[in-house]
Amino acid sequence: MISDRDPLPDGWWAMEMEVPTGAGSGAVLRLVIEGAATVVPGLITNVVSAGQSAGWVRETAMVAVPSDQASAVATALTDGKVSVLVVDW
Repeated sequence: MISDRDPLPDGWWAMEMEVPTGAGSGAVLRLVIEGAATVVPGLITNVVSAGQSAGWVRETAMVAVPSDQASAVATALTDGKVSVLVVDW
């Protein structure tokens, strides 16, 4: 099967979130949950461009996280309490 998305690691779930422009599929992330002193590993599996060519803007991506931390990340995203750090791109 041919796909433009990277496969999810075993035991990980993916959710949509904003990521910094320039972070592409396969980029390794750290998601910092404000107020919880929690850092969750993340991996971009697919990026949808914001459609803007100039400046550092946000793009939407599917980001995989370990399934046991997915609920905490999803809740923090809803509350606007996640900072996305790029480790490797």
